[in-house]
Amino acid sequence: MKDVLNRHKSAETMEGCSSTFYLEISKVIRLHKHALHFVDLVESTYASMQIFITGLTLATITLSEFEAAVNKTHQDIRFRFIIYGAGELIHILFHNYPGQRVQDHSLMIYQSCYDSEWYRKDVPNDCKKLINLMMIRSQKPCYLTGGGLFVLGLENYANILKASLSYFTFLSSVQ
Repeated sequence: MKDVLNRHKSAETMEGCSSTFYLEISKVIRLHKHALHFVDLVESTYASMQIFITGLTLATITLSEFEAAVNKTHQDIRFRFIIYGAGELIHILFHNYPGQRVQDHSLMIYQSCYDSEWYRKDVPNDCKKLINLMMIRSQKPCYLTGGGLFVLGLENYANILKASLSYFTFLSSVQ
């Protein structure tokens, strides 16, 4: 959005090519619409699998922590469980990080539209309306979920770590 407005920075170029400017803004909005559709498609495809993967990974992290704590005498087995648990932590991070990126980029669209100086006098009113509508839509962030129960992101990753440590503490106290 900023690039489109910067290309048409001066009033002389804006007057002569307002239809070109409008077409470029329309193209940016179409690309945004396609990106939203793609996020919805990814969400509908992987949401149910994400909840299964997260639950299974939470259980395996907890059990590997527990087994590493129980096998104090067998250092080789303990080391295997520690490595396995670290691998699972990296695995679940790779499942949550794309969700964080989608959220971050989704929120950057509003800021990018606002920073584009869409309110200048030389910007045609039709373009102002289009940019304003895009700003209104981009206030609602896009995100990926795990079955609609939780939002994938770094906050969810931290919650998974807390939950696995809580379950580990419970298992240790029961034993």
